[in-house]
Amino acid sequence: MLLFDNTSGVSTGVALENPNANVIAPVTFFDTLGNLLERSSIQLSSGAHASFVLSTQFPVTANIRGAMMFTGTCGSPNQNTVVPCAVPALGIRYTPPGTLTTIPSLALGNGMLAAGSSGALLHIASGNGWQTTFVLFNASGFTAQAQLKFLDDGGNPLPLPLEFPETGATSNASSLIQSIPANSSLWIQTSGDLTTALLTGSAQVMTSGGVTGYAIFRYNPNGQEAVVPLETRTAGSYLIAFDNTNSTATGIALSATSSRAMNFPYLIRDANGNQIGSGSIPLAANGHTSFMLATQIPATTGVAGTIEFDTPDEAEIAVLGIRSPPELTFTTLPALAK
Repeated sequence: MLLFDNTSGVSTGVALENPNANVIAPVTFFDTLGNLLERSSIQLSSGAHASFVLSTQFPVTANIRGAMMFTGTCGSPNQNTVVPCAVPALGIRYTPPGTLTTIPSLALGNGMLAAGSSGALLHIASGNGWQTTFVLFNASGFTAQAQLKFLDDGGNPLPLPLEFPETGATSNASSLIQSIPANSSLWIQTSGDLTTALLTGSAQVMTSGGVTGYAIFRYNPNGQEAVVPLETRTAGSYLIAFDNTNSTATGIALSATSSRAMNFPYLIRDANGNQIGSGSIPLAANGHTSFMLATQIPATTGVAGTIEFDTPDEAEIAVLGIRSPPELTFTTLPALAK
């Protein structure tokens, strides 16, 4: 499933790869209210690749936001070998004045929040030119309740100036609860005012079930965006591959769900696997921090390698890398769970 946005000059591209036998992938499109827009299909031969601008290939998606849901059946429909199969997909989000970022496909059932569970959007930024858009989708067959709680670096409630682009409504709140009908998507964005102070922190997402999504943070002066996935994993450790060579810089965002302040151990290795540093990062209960890796940990200056964070008992953590090349663009680096 891909969530798309083709409004206000934004356009969504789609890339598909078929590692299976011949595939016929039924495609269904919904608008943000969950209304069915169109049913169609995409055919790919074995080993084939396809990429296209969504609104060109499927005009029904022009000038709206919504969801593209697809499944695959492998083999020839004229034979008895037709079986369900996965079709890897990637979204590509283009925004004026000409920046690109990738949008992950969301696997139904995998990474969705179950009833009573919670997930983390571990880095948000609002103000001084920064803007964060929260995108949630209800993949269940029933209306779901979703709650967003915004927290500052110290784990305290963080009121944010919020806009609902589908309705034009606005509010200023540190938490909100929204009903999301089946197959509907919820889009919320913070103000990106250049004149207001920068607010940073994280968000916790709780749901009655069947909700998935991500956040997109944007720097309005140059239009660059990057995606923050909804973290639902509970791994014992997380690893980020970093590159601080050739004027490229790596940032780290770390957040925790915990009832008390804790230290979060890390271990650094170079590209050959040799240990070159270790230490810990202190965080408040439900706290957040973000920093440039070479500034916080000088041993990483001028080298490439990995940093691994351990999850202490009685806590859950989320980790994200932010890669910034010399052109001052940036993209996020997902954490690998161990």
